[in-house]
Amino acid sequence: MLSETAEDLGLVVELAPAMGGEGQASLRRRALDEERWLLVPSFVRVKNGSKESVELRLRVVVPGEHYVRVRSERFKFPDLQVRAVVALRDLLRPRRQTGLLRPSPRRAGLQPRSTGKSAGRSVLATTATLYGGFIGYSLQRVSGSEDPRLLYPLMAVGSGLGLGVATLVTDEWDVGVGSAWYLSGGAWWPAIAGHLIYQGRFGHQGSSNGAEAWRFGLIASVSGVGLSSMGLLARPMTEGAALMANSAGGLGLVTGGLIDLGLRGDVSEVPLAGMGYGAMAGWLLGSTAAIHIRPSTGRMTVLDLGIALGGLVGASVASPLIFDDPNPTKTRGWVGACGGGMVLGGATAWLLTRESKSESEVLAYLPAPAWMTTGPGLQWSGAW
Repeated sequence: MLSETAEDLGLVVELAPAMGGEGQASLRRRALDEERWLLVPSFVRVKNGSKESVELRLRVVVPGEHYVRVRSERFKFPDLQVRAVVALRDLLRPRRQTGLLRPSPRRAGLQPRSTGKSAGRSVLATTATLYGGFIGYSLQRVSGSEDPRLLYPLMAVGSGLGLGVATLVTDEWDVGVGSAWYLSGGAWWPAIAGHLIYQGRFGHQGSSNGAEAWRFGLIASVSGVGLSSMGLLARPMTEGAALMANSAGGLGLVTGGLIDLGLRGDVSEVPLAGMGYGAMAGWLLGSTAAIHIRPSTGRMTVLDLGIALGGLVGASVASPLIFDDPNPTKTRGWVGACGGGMVLGGATAWLLTRESKSESEVLAYLPAPAWMTTGPGLQWSGAW
């Protein structure tokens, strides 16, 4: 009934898991991260002797507002439906009167399109076009042919198909920017990982050829796109979640390379296999975590910068170990300094972006006599 009322007011309703136990500060963060309004209804039956009534409480959270709209009433149970509709309309009315109630809140993920235009159309179209060309080039290399009369038509057809699919998808669903970048990461990180793993494991063998490397990359890339699509079916992606998935791929690439260097104790060769395994593992972990965790874009950017700067500082401080008569022990010391700097930089960035105490929820209730607990009363609550 509340869903129908919200739809009558021009909102698009999507049911979500129960949020009744979340505090006001948590609800405001969730609305801001998911970029949509939240409605949290709850009601309890109250018995006062032989009389029975119901207490209804509605909370509406609007992204960007520094407060939560709350409406709480107590009335007879048969009046529940009518009074709930009136209460919800009253909560939404101030925003509606100012003309700021959007017909459809901007969606951050992939879902049936109702109104508006896909915000991630350009990102998805560009990625799909490049990805189609990559598939065409990979097929030509896998076939073993080097005839340009086959190469260019395959790349043209692949790019055209990619652009066409992106156009159809954005027309059918409302694709957000976060979802587009999430799919892009699923296409490119597995492809990079597949090439690196093959070159690191089999590239030095005389029997290896370029066709096998491209076959590895193509299979890994197609699998990655499929897994990313399944992730979007589970939950739409915000820009912060997509950044986390792609950042995890880059972090895994660097971390895997460092681990490979530490195990071999030699910096004379590029650790291709370790970088490939790390990129694949990092992307898988990051894309999976993005389904359940919704960090903000700003915080993820600061975390990435902190990790990168920490690693660079550790590498520069310990650089004499690999430039002055390097050996396995010194190499492992340099790797440890790089890893320690990354951990320290990431921890520092996390602490700096942690929510301050001033943002925590503070509930203050006006003092009231005992008899007011079953009768009219006043309550003062909010997020400070």
